[in-house]
This record gives sequence, C-alpha cells and structure tokens, in this order.
Amino acid sequence: MGNFMNNSEKRKIELETRVLSSKGKSLFDRELMELILYRNVESGTVSERLIDLFKSVGKVISADLHELKSITGMNDSAVATIFCIREVIEKMLREDLKELPVKVIY
Repeated sequence: MGNFMNNSEKRKIELETRVLSSKGKSLFDRELMELILYRNVESGTVSERLIDLFKSVGKVISADLHELKSITGMNDSAVATIFCIREVIEKMLREDLKELPVKVIY
C-alpha cells in the first residue's frame, strides 16, 4: 500500500496537529465536528451541514436523535458518537456540582 494518504486522512492529521500544538484551543466549531466524526461519516461535508443548521458545536451536541438523523450523511455511528460526548459533558458537570460547597441559609 505504501504511504498514500487521501485528502480526508491529510485533513485529519492537520487538525490533530493544530489541536495538539495549541493544547486543544485552536479549532472552529465545524473543525471540531469534523475531527470528532472523522471515522463515522464523510466528516467535512457532514460537519459543515451540522454547523450550518445548528450554528454551534454546543447546539449540535444538544440536538435530539431525529434532528441529527435528518442531516444528509449522518448515520447511527455518528449520532452515537455525539451522544457519548453529551454524556461525558453531563458527567463532568455533575462532578463539578458535587464538588461545590453547600451553604445552609437559615
């Protein structure tokens, strides 16, 4: 096979390099979705559609099953990936809430 890389693989490496060099603070919402969905769908095109419709990565992560599946190119694997990210965020938020001090007011 050799060292042949298609454009999608080159794009993935470019995005990963930017993420690593900036410690995760360098990507636009569409690029985040592209990297997240890389293995699940034709990520560049689908990511663009997602951000065009929902306007932000946060709104994509919050979208319901039917909204996500209505996007041309989305499949069960991509939706499951988004739902896993949502669950991670929710768990992180619950953990943060548990660590907050509780004040009792009389």
